[in-house]
Formats: sequence, structure tokens, C-alpha cells
Amino acid sequence: MKNSVSISGIEVKKIYYSASEAKITHGAFELTNTSEHSVELSISSLLCRVEDQKIAIPQFFVYKLLDYDELNPAEIQLAAQETLSLEISFAQIPATTYLNQEIMIEATFQQGNHFQEARSPYLLTIRTAK
Repeated sequence: MKNSVSISGIEVKKIYYSASEAKITHGAFELTNTSEHSVELSISSLLCRVEDQKIAIPQFFVYKLLDYDELNPAEIQLAAQETLSLEISFAQIPATTYLNQEIMIEATFQQGNHFQEARSPYLLTIRTAK
């Protein structure tokens, strides 16, 4: 069966006014079903990648954007020709030691026996008070 769902990461931008407050809290993804049939997907794993380091995220919550309805990560329904934007939130990861490094939230989605990874870039900006 040909995979009919395209998945891409959406860039997340967070601004903090103190480096000590910087946290990594979520990733965002867009799923598009290009078929004429509804499909069901699940999220089989979630990681935070900082350069070459991988931080496993065993517990997370999935929300449908823009209304923030919570979805079951084991049963994400996607109607025919539907595009769905998701936020995947998790317990905050202190980012003080990760400033000026590439940060990505990597989700592995499963549709039947097919696995697909997508990465959501996480951009931290520290602004100083004037």
C-alpha cells in the first residue's frame, strides 16, 4: 500500500528574556492525507535532538491546532484530503546549556507497517531588557 500521508515539521519560535528561563516545550507538525480514504496514524516515538544528542520523550500530549482539542497519540484520524496541524507538548526540558545549538523535535508517525519521521525546528531567542 502506497503511503498517502505527507508529514512535515513546523518551525517553533520561542522568545525568553533570560537564558536561565529558556525551555524546550513542544514541536509542531502538519499532516496531509492525499488519498480519497480516511486514514489512522499513531505517534510511535518522540525525541528532542540537540546537535547529535538525542533526548527521549516518553510521555507527551497531542493537540489539534488551532482549537487545542486533545487527541489520542495512538489513534490520530485523518479524513480524505484533510490537512491537520498538531502540537506535541511534553514536560519542559531546560535549555540553558543548549543555547546557540540546533534543536529539533523529532516525531515518528506510524500508519500500518509504514513509519515516517518528521522534525520540527525549535528556535530559541534570548532578548535582553533595554
